[in-house]
Amino acid sequence: MNIPKGNLIAVDCETTGLNPWKGDRPFMFTFCNEEGETECLRWEVNPKNRQVIVGKEYGELKKFLENPTITKIYHNAKFDIRMASKIGIKVAGLVEDTMFAMHVLRNDEPTLALKPIAEKYANISQEDEELLIEATRKRRRELKGTGILIATEETHGKDFIHADYWLAPPELCKTYAVQDVIRTMTLWLLFREKLKEEGLWEVYREEIRLLKVTYAMEERGVRVDPVVLESEIKRNTKIVNESGERIDMVCFGLNPNSHKQLSKYLFQDKKYTPTLMTDAGNPSTCTEVLMSIEDPICKLIVEHKTAEKALNGFFGRFKKLMVEENGLQILHPDFHQIGPVTGRYSCREPNLQNVADPYGTRAPIPIPARMAFVPRPGYVWYHFDYKQMELWLFSSPVLANEEKMLSVLLSGKDLPSEVAIEMGWKDKLEEDKRNNRGVTRIRVKLMLYGIVYGIGPTGLSLLNKIPYQEAWNDLNTFKARYPNIDNYMQKSIRQASHYGFIRAPLGRIYRANPNTAYKIANHLVQGSSAHVLKKAMIDTHDYLRKSGKDAHLIMTIHDELAFEINKRHETIGLIRDLKNIMESYGKYFKIPRLPVDIERVRTNWMEKEEVEV
Repeated sequence: MNIPKGNLIAVDCETTGLNPWKGDRPFMFTFCNEEGETECLRWEVNPKNRQVIVGKEYGELKKFLENPTITKIYHNAKFDIRMASKIGIKVAGLVEDTMFAMHVLRNDEPTLALKPIAEKYANISQEDEELLIEATRKRRRELKGTGILIATEETHGKDFIHADYWLAPPELCKTYAVQDVIRTMTLWLLFREKLKEEGLWEVYREEIRLLKVTYAMEERGVRVDPVVLESEIKRNTKIVNESGERIDMVCFGLNPNSHKQLSKYLFQDKKYTPTLMTDAGNPSTCTEVLMSIEDPICKLIVEHKTAEKALNGFFGRFKKLMVEENGLQILHPDFHQIGPVTGRYSCREPNLQNVADPYGTRAPIPIPARMAFVPRPGYVWYHFDYKQMELWLFSSPVLANEEKMLSVLLSGKDLPSEVAIEMGWKDKLEEDKRNNRGVTRIRVKLMLYGIVYGIGPTGLSLLNKIPYQEAWNDLNTFKARYPNIDNYMQKSIRQASHYGFIRAPLGRIYRANPNTAYKIANHLVQGSSAHVLKKAMIDTHDYLRKSGKDAHLIMTIHDELAFEINKRHETIGLIRDLKNIMESYGKYFKIPRLPVDIERVRTNWMEKEEVEV
């Protein structure tokens, strides 16, 4: 093997699957330099157990990847670097990522996948992938029943065909893999110049710095309690079985997961009046509708669906994905730092951002999924949550400059209550207080966040469950009391419509076309919030590494960062330093601070206690 010469090399690997924590490993590496010279390394895969048989080229590969003077270019670097680490190679030197570059340049690009991007921007055909997929499918059919361990959706997820590329004819697989590094190098040479031309180089470099933080966060992982998992799996399995039997007794053969059958039973057979309609104009059978119908079978169906979701979406899923490390069960989630168009984090396998707090949800039957997450022995979790960050940024002098709203936030008063008073609803608030309820405050709170998301009267009427005219009046009353908010949104829409993009305060560009320009204010606010959180992740991670403390960033959940801290290093000084770092980014928006609330977890994620420092 002769890896191409140069200080700038595109690298890619083909693997036996996408989950390195469950034993998937690289079996092929390809390389391409700036001159277009390529090389391919391939190792055999044991067909009986899917284990890669590492060859004699390992030493040369390790020497290359660990050479700090060579810049490696990847498309989705985190995946390739992780796969290399699983065979004992720690990638060194500067790393570039064309997937990050693409997102920074065009946040509205519909896909960040390498092939379609290369076809669109470099005119490189996707035919090689189509041929490989077809050949892999053919080979899988030929090998079925021969004892060769073939990937399935159960073992390797929805992309299970890709996990079996090693079965395809070697030359076809090589052509595909080599073409990928050619794509990567071609895109990098193009994107590198575009990033500089458009003044986005520093934004891109920040994403590259953040890559190390994301990688470390995933590597650490989160501990789960197998006893809780087994208990909840047993409990919810019982609910599914018993509720299924009782549903069958009421209406034999009714599938509680079939919208068509439910709709027929409720609205045709039982003659109930539909209260909500789907986008297609059919009667909805969502949970909200089922809970509004006073029929015993509706409650059974909700119980049945909730228990199934608890099993398949949470507890059963966690059990399938957890791995044993040092006698503990650990989940290593896949965090995507450039998922949505706003640049916010997303998460999968499992989606930790979707593990709802049962105390804070309006679901009729909350699922206590957070109960399964626990600190490691001798450790404690600290959660730092930006308090109403989007509203702080929205009202700041740098964005909408809504002084009346900002003054309420700076005073520490409750913003939804103060807005309600400003809108003339003081009597409603007092009535709610007498009746020990918070209907008006919640109505205003949902409206405020709806406005951040660019909501209109129709959306607000659905969100707050009020007539359209009331929602229209609410929005117009708010605009009259806080005119700078609407002025800013309209100004942003005009700029985005005229130029096709708008630049955020921290330098990122958000694209828009005339048909979706109304979303641009939301992208600015959400995107700025995401950018602040990313700065906080980089700076707190660097602070902890330099401090030498046994403390680790383990999760990002919306506007919240969670750290796992050894109890020996759990000091007021450490917690205060982390808080001060996170609150300091208000300077970018000409406000004194961005307030952060702190909570501590000693037992499990569901049991959090407030902390004052």
